[in-house]
Amino acid sequence: MKRKENIFIRNISRLVKSVGNRKTPSVNYLSNVIEEELKGLKRDSRRNEMHRNLFIGIGAVLVVLAFGAAAFMVPTLGNEKNDSSKALVQTDDFLSGPAEIEVGLVPLAIELPRAVYGGTPPITFKVPGGKIIKPSDKLREPFLVPVGVFNVAAGKPVSASDEFPVVGEIEMVTDGDKEGADGSYVDLGPFLQFVTIDLERKYEIYAIVMWHFHKEPPRAYVDVVVQVADDADFTQNVRTLYNNDHDNTAGLGVGGDWHYVESCEGKLIDAKGTKARYVRAYSDGNSSDDSTHFIEIEVFGK
Repeated sequence: MKRKENIFIRNISRLVKSVGNRKTPSVNYLSNVIEEELKGLKRDSRRNEMHRNLFIGIGAVLVVLAFGAAAFMVPTLGNEKNDSSKALVQTDDFLSGPAEIEVGLVPLAIELPRAVYGGTPPITFKVPGGKIIKPSDKLREPFLVPVGVFNVAAGKPVSASDEFPVVGEIEMVTDGDKEGADGSYVDLGPFLQFVTIDLERKYEIYAIVMWHFHKEPPRAYVDVVVQVADDADFTQNVRTLYNNDHDNTAGLGVGGDWHYVESCEGKLIDAKGTKARYVRAYSDGNSSDDSTHFIEIEVFGK
């Protein structure tokens, strides 16, 4: 009896291994194995009814697994796409089936400035529309971008609605200094203001990270609108990537994005790979005063 059990166990192991390796066992082969084992059980009167039922149940499970493996493999092998950004990756657990996982993506590397204030700042102010994202004491989740993405705005030309800033120079917006300290920001004064970055050619843009002013006291900027376009005058192929202007004060359309509290992490905006040469950011004051500040804007593309 023990010898027959060992033979059957080896057959089971062989079948399970073939399924685990994504090889679909022949249905005839499965049927023959089960039939032979049942014949052996009948010949061997020393095996009781419980053993026989157990082996029948195991055989049935193996048949189900074989058909299941075949079902998993058919769509995988018949619908392959020639797309270098995606690949069908099989999981180690053959019962879970294939999983489609994007490959070629990496976390966006953002060099953050030092935090000027510690802890989670309380929201002691109100913003137009009342919608503001609650600050978190946790770091931002990794943002995935294609391999080869970098800050295409570094050192690029910048223009502004206010040619004579109250404090600082317009070029500071792309100089790489993101610190929340005096001498690191440009103050464009009150009323609606904007800065425009010329990337000097079109790029696929995946993310824009913007720092207005992250010194104390914590604040939120209002009527913030970020757009991209194909021309410097923003008349051709203009697309809005972010807009928290809830009542169209800036005249660029009503926005549904929530306000946020400035921090050393900056505001990350998902650009979704849109192609553009020019990037423009608007703002009309903040929760502390009427000034519009910019420390740095990074544009990640390729």
